[in-house]
Amino acid sequence: MKTSAWGIFGAALAISSGCATTPDWIQRTLVTVDVTGGWYGRYFPPFNAVASAGGYEVWLDLQQEGTKVRGL
Repeated sequence: MKTSAWGIFGAALAISSGCATTPDWIQRTLVTVDVTGGWYGRYFPPFNAVASAGGYEVWLDLQQEGTKVRGL
C-alpha cells in the first residue's frame, strides 16, 4: 500500500509540473507590435457619394507606451 501511495504522488507531481510550464492561451496569441508613428489611409464610406469621389483622407499620429496607444 505504501508503494502505491508514492506512485500516485509521483504521477500527480509529474502531471502538475507539466501543466505549470504551459503558457496560457493569452500569452500564446499575444502579438506585441509597436504602432508608434504617422499613419495615412483613405476611408470609403459605404453607399455614399464621397466614396465614388475618392473617399476621405485619414491621418493618424500615434504614440505607444507598452500596451496603451494614444493619438497625438
